Amino acid sequence: MKITSIFIFSIILFTPFNFAKGQDVKIGDQIWSASNLDVLTFRNGDSIPEAQTSEEWIKAMNNKQPAWCYILNSKNIKTDKILYNFYAVNDSRGIAPKGWRIASNEDWSKLIKKLGGDPKALYYLKMDGNSFKANPRSGHRTIEYDISTSLGGTVDTLNIKAPIFLDTRWWASDKLNNDSAGYIMLPIDDTKEIYFGIGNKGFGCSVRCIKD
Repeated sequence: MKITSIFIFSIILFTPFNFAKGQDVKIGDQIWSASNLDVLTFRNGDSIPEAQTSEEWIKAMNNKQPAWCYILNSKNIKTDKILYNFYAVNDSRGIAPKGWRIASNEDWSKLIKKLGGDPKALYYLKMDGNSFKANPRSGHRTIEYDISTSLGGTVDTLNIKAPIFLDTRWWASDKLNNDSAGYIMLPIDDTKEIYFGIGNKGFGCSVRCIKD
């Protein structure tokens, strides 16, 4: 979704939105989790495999198997934040807690519209301390494997030489095809856009849940 205006005003009002305290954020008739998913097991109790090396992450991608990894911060220190590949997100055992589901493209579109459209929504979601806790500076990064050039494997949070990606990406629950799935990207640079993109299912992104 392109943002046509380059002006963002601090006069934006958020009073129509009831931001609940704690783990939920109510925006319009939607109830979102106030932070990204960080479960290590599927809903039935089975463990979600952890990729501890780049090689393990690539293996999960090639085998189309679920995987997750911890995110490193700007000093390459492991945090408690988690990225999942889409095979984990789409696994029949489910990773969303009971009563919740992985947000779809439609859910995200509705959220953006309720926040006033692209300019206002982008401004709000990138604000420090916003109730949705979506600021890209919080350290959410993405794992990508460059299958087009295969230059030395991954560019990811498992590699201490990896760059920090200046965006936050969340998987959407929508199924696309055998190899690709949709994601929502919140940039930190001056592109002035919220993207609805498509990526390899073996990539790693954050996951956000919404109440059923």
